This record gives sequence, structure tokens and C-alpha cells, in this order.
Amino acid sequence: MSVQHHRLIRHAKFLVAIILGTSVGTFPASAGDQPVMSGFPVFVPKSIVVPAQSTGAGGYGAGSDGPSDTRKTTGTGGSIATNSSQSVGQALEAATKFCQSLPGSDYTIDCLAYEYWEIQKQLPSSGELADVKKVLAQTSKQLRKLATDNQSTSKPPIRVSKGTRKLNRTLVPVDRTQLPKLSRDAAAIINNGATLLIRASGDSNRKRAQYQQIARSMRTGAIMLRSL
Repeated sequence: MSVQHHRLIRHAKFLVAIILGTSVGTFPASAGDQPVMSGFPVFVPKSIVVPAQSTGAGGYGAGSDGPSDTRKTTGTGGSIATNSSQSVGQALEAATKFCQSLPGSDYTIDCLAYEYWEIQKQLPSSGELADVKKVLAQTSKQLRKLATDNQSTSKPPIRVSKGTRKLNRTLVPVDRTQLPKLSRDAAAIINNGATLLIRASGDSNRKRAQYQQIARSMRTGAIMLRSL
């Protein structure tokens, strides 16, 4: 076969390639944003859209334990945002500060009785804080009895308000001439409640740590009473 014959065959193949290329498509294909510069068919896959993972918008979000407990006490001292030992301790310390701020120290014992009662009302009757509820209820009743048994005959009960929050009942004053002794008795009641609470923790190290934290916060009331 001559050299000229070979040239004719290559030329014919070239012409066939051009004809096939233009018959497949006049416009170049593209892959992503880059055109594919070729006259031959090119497979271009469809874009793969990965659904966005839910972030919990409109719900509780990833890792959430659900809505927090936002119940509030009607007292003017402590309030509990969540049922945890830390929030209970903070509520007790807030109650101590509030009762200390009253215009007369002879109302302090009944003030603590009221605040403890309001705090325990927010706690569950079962679970880890059930014993806390029982101890606070018992301590509140004992403080209330101490105040009413030794109520002043010269000063009237008062209904305390602070801002927009008010107490549900009036506070009774104790006999001011007996205030030093009554304050010591009230402090002893609170300290006894704190001791009972720690004993109720049993063998659980976790529960003991929680109850010790709450007991320390309870004792802020006893310390305040002893300073009257």
C-alpha cells in the first residue's frame, strides 16, 4: 500500500470523526462549572443534594432534655427554675437574703417558714428531691409553730410585697423580748433539718453531694437567725 493511500485513509477517518461529533451535539457538555471541550458524548451526573440535618429549630435542639421546668414560687424570696440541687440551694439562699431584708427582725422566723413552704411546693414527691421536699415541709411547719406560739401582742401581722411579687399570707411577728432565744430555737430547727437531709442521702455518693449542697444553703438561714 502506497504512502498516498495511507494518507487518504487517515483523512477519511478524520472526516468521520468530525461528522459524528457534530451530530451528537453542537453545544459543549459541562461538568459542574467547567465545560467539557469535546465533540464526543460525555456523561455528566446530576447534582447530589444532601438534606440538611435538623438542628431542632422549633423544637428542643440536639441533646436537649426537653423543656426546662419554669415554675416559680409565689414568695418574694427564692424561686426554682429547674428541679436540681443547685437551683434548690439558690432558692434557699435567696429566701435567707429576702427574710433578712424585712423591716423588722421579729418577722424573720415566720418569713423563713413561708419561704421554705413555697420552695418545697415546687419539688416532686418522688425521685432524688423527694426527701428534700419532706425536710423543707417539716422545717417550715416547725418554724411556723414557733412563730405563732410566740406571736407578739403589740405588733400586727404584715403582708410583704416586693415589686410585683407578693406573699400569699401575712407574716406574724414574734415577741421581741424573746427574740434572741426564739432566733436560737429557729436556728436549731433549721440545722436539725439540714442534718436529717444529709442522713437521708443514704449510701449514694451522688445524692450525698447534692444533699450536702442543699444543707449548706439551708444553714445560711440558721446563721442569719443567730445574728439577730
